[in-house]
Parts: sequence; structure tokens; C-alpha cells
Amino acid sequence: MARLRSVPLALALSISSTPIVAGVAEAGRDRGDGGGGGRLGQVSSGLGQATSGGTSGGGSSGGNGATTTTDWRDHRDRDYERTEYVEPVVLVGDGGAPPPAPAPAEPRTTTVDFYIGAQKVYESDESVSADLAFNEGRFRVGASISRYFERQRGRDALTFTIPTLYLGFRIDDGGPTRVHLEVGAVGARTRNDPVMDSSVGGLLGGVRVEHHVSPRLALVGDAQAMMFEQGVRAGALRAGLRYGHLQASLRYLDLNVGPALFGPEVGFSF
Repeated sequence: MARLRSVPLALALSISSTPIVAGVAEAGRDRGDGGGGGRLGQVSSGLGQATSGGTSGGGSSGGNGATTTTDWRDHRDRDYERTEYVEPVVLVGDGGAPPPAPAPAEPRTTTVDFYIGAQKVYESDESVSADLAFNEGRFRVGASISRYFERQRGRDALTFTIPTLYLGFRIDDGGPTRVHLEVGAVGARTRNDPVMDSSVGGLLGGVRVEHHVSPRLALVGDAQAMMFEQGVRAGALRAGLRYGHLQASLRYLDLNVGPALFGPEVGFSF
């Protein structure tokens, strides 16, 4: 398999057009009346509108025919009478050396990835995110959570929380570029909306890419598609650079019930 050197560049180019895409999408959306006054308030209002709407017994029949019973003890006694006692046989080896023991398998190492970051959301306030994953061979299992905040006058801040649980499988050739395909479960929940709080669950699928330019410098990116209940859908993108443990990226989340939530994010990766 050829090394996937063009994947990080394609993700970076797609993310670089985010403000244009967000501007076009925003032009066709109506502003909501619930939640805070920014983009998160409109998302919460749209999610609330989307979620506010809209025995068979089994039997058995038994047979009425007569049941024939066979006395198994007769067969047992006849078989036992034909059994003969046989002296045990001991086989003596020829004195040859035993076959060599198989070489022990190399232990599989498990690595842990952890990321925590904070984002400034355009026309809103901020979000925080955390991701924890365990890698063994080509398999990956992890969980993440993102929470968006938007201040409201005279009320507690409006929050929008997205937790995920996912499984991943590495599909690259083992070179400097790591590519994982991921599937899992996702949820979305709002709190402190002045009209109504909302909660939906769903499934996600995505891809995660990490290309090492040098031992300390790497290009990172990921993309997910999310399908929720009540016809709610979302797409998420992130692309950036990591130097050592410090990571800077641009993050973009777009739900079909409100405007896109995007902005720069800075975090630490271990």
C-alpha cells in the first residue's frame, strides 16, 4: 500500500475553506428565539424544535399421539457385559531429544493517547474538549467529550455537551502517516435553555489522520459524520499542527438545526 502522504494536505485544504462554508450556510438559516444570543443559542433552539415534535403472544401445540418409551437400562447392561478389561500399555521412547519449544511470542504493547484543549467559538463564547484512547496493534478504543458554553443575561450559562465512545482500526502501511477509521456512539445534550433542554443519541463514523513530518512535528486532522434521533445530523472537522505536546488547530462543528460552531483551538497532547 502506498503511503498516504496526501491525506493530511487534503484535510488541511478542506478546513481552510471553513469560514467560507460557514458563511454560506449561515445565510440560509433562521435565527432561533431560545437559548443565548449567539450561535450556540440558535443551535439549542433548533435542537429543541427538532426533538419536541414529532404483543404478540406466542403459543405452542403439543402432540396428542402416544409416547413410546425405550428402556435405556437394557442397552446399558448389554453393552457392559461385552466390555473386556485391557491391561494398560506403556510406550517407551527411543531416547531421542524432545522437540524444541516454540519461541515465545513478542508481547503486544498498549499505548495511550490523551488530548485536552480549549476553543474560542466564533460569535459565541468557548468550548473545552478531552479525548482518551488506547491503542494495541491496529486496534483503537477511545472516548471523548466536548462542551460548549454561552453566557446568558440573568441566567446560568447555556451548555451543549457531546460525548462519544468509539472503536478504531488502523488502515495505513505503518509509515509516518497513521490513519484510523472509527465508528461509535454519540450523544448531544443542552442545559439551561430558557425554553427547553434537549437530548438526543445517535451513531458516528469518521477518520483520524496523523502525519509525522519530524519526530516532534506532526500534522493532525479528523472528520466525523453524526446521525442522531429525530432527523438531527452533524459533521465535525478539525485540522492543525502539533509540536511536541502543544497542538493548535481549527475546529468546526455543523448541525442541520443551527449555525456552525467553529473557531481556533489550543491544547496539549500526550
